[in-house]
Amino acid sequence: MLCLLGCGSESTDVAGSSLETENSFALSVMTADGTPVASTKVLVRPASFLAGANNDASSIIDAETDADGVLTIKTMNVGSYVIEARNDSLKGFRKIEITKADTGLVEMPLRVRKPGALNGKVNLPEGMGSVTVSVRGLDYSVQTDSSGMFEFESLPEGEIEVVAFLYSDSTYKDENGWESHLENMKIIGSKPAEIKSKKKVDSLEIGEPEPFYALFADFESGVRGWRTGVSQYAAAKLESEQVDDREGWVAHFSSVNDSALNWALMGYAFKDPVDFSNLDSVVFWAKGTDHISVSFDVNADSTEDVVTGKSWTHLELDSVWRRYCVTPADMLDSSDTNGENRGWDAVKTHITHFSLFSGPGTSEFWIDDIEFFGIKKSKLK
Repeated sequence: MLCLLGCGSESTDVAGSSLETENSFALSVMTADGTPVASTKVLVRPASFLAGANNDASSIIDAETDADGVLTIKTMNVGSYVIEARNDSLKGFRKIEITKADTGLVEMPLRVRKPGALNGKVNLPEGMGSVTVSVRGLDYSVQTDSSGMFEFESLPEGEIEVVAFLYSDSTYKDENGWESHLENMKIIGSKPAEIKSKKKVDSLEIGEPEPFYALFADFESGVRGWRTGVSQYAAAKLESEQVDDREGWVAHFSSVNDSALNWALMGYAFKDPVDFSNLDSVVFWAKGTDHISVSFDVNADSTEDVVTGKSWTHLELDSVWRRYCVTPADMLDSSDTNGENRGWDAVKTHITHFSLFSGPGTSEFWIDDIEFFGIKKSKLK
């Protein structure tokens, strides 16, 4: 049934506002200046609705205003709903609460305006390639790309909740041939946002980011994955040990190096080049007889558009355990080219190895609990 109604109370006519009503209401869709908007699509969805997931179709209404911008909807179930009016250039929504069955008809104005936009990022869980992002209660959904980025190009003005989730719906047969239906839904996270007409909400972040901290090596399982490297006239040995002045196992590196031009190191090769641009610091415990050089190395493949080199710094060791902290600011700048040092900015985006160099002569050091701050653990493989 369609009928023409007045505009009603201006106090309830705001984008995203709530209104308690009975189970029959009449919607009058108009522009900001009160001009009726004819033949406008109207969508009624439960407040819990998520586009892209399985929802109760009995509570979903798709309709259209008449030539006077009016639509009457009767006999709705008690519950919370979101009503949206939209056409190619104008959008608006409001939230309502159906409280009881009654024969009364509530007049409800709804203003439509130019839409806004939103983009953002979902912090994808490890191993998850893409998820659905929806606006709760409204019929909008997009898929993220493999890095979690998403964008809504057109959303109605108002306060919304953006939800990221993974939903699967499948049918399978058991060993007896009986069909079973399986649904699975995992909420990654949600975030409120305020959409404004003709404006964009930028860089909304959803979901807990993977911790930007990693205990990289505690050597409790030995020194597997680590290697030694030496120049032609140097020798080195790497092993795990239990020591009295440190709990658990530690790494022990010893070397013989008869010239300042020779070198010896213990190092770890990452499976793929790692972007260390966000590195805050590398922290470790160590003791030794001389100094130690902390080095981030790039061993470039001939097909890569990068240059072999390193960024490093040198620390004097004590004969007792100390906690050392190295930040990018501590790295030698590119004016010191010793050992193919190229400076932090030249190598930070494509690190292939992390290395610890010993001092000249007969030297040894012990090291434990290497931690990186500012780097996702999943990257350090």
